[in-house]
Amino acid sequence: MRTEEVLEALRRVEEPELGQNLVALQMIQDLEASDSAVSMKVALATPRSRFREQIEAGIRAQLPGVD
Repeated sequence: MRTEEVLEALRRVEEPELGQNLVALQMIQDLEASDSAVSMKVALATPRSRFREQIEAGIRAQLPGVD
């Protein structure tokens, strides 16, 4: 999977508190992508965001089959 494909998929994941996608909010950092793996950091709006699990589930849903 190419970096551009990952970013396109992540545009469909919304940050619940702010109501915009993770890419538009520049929350995706240190993104690396290969054929079967994706590595990234997600900068949450607040360190202990109550939406952390929801955001992670949204990311995994948009990137099926990628570890």
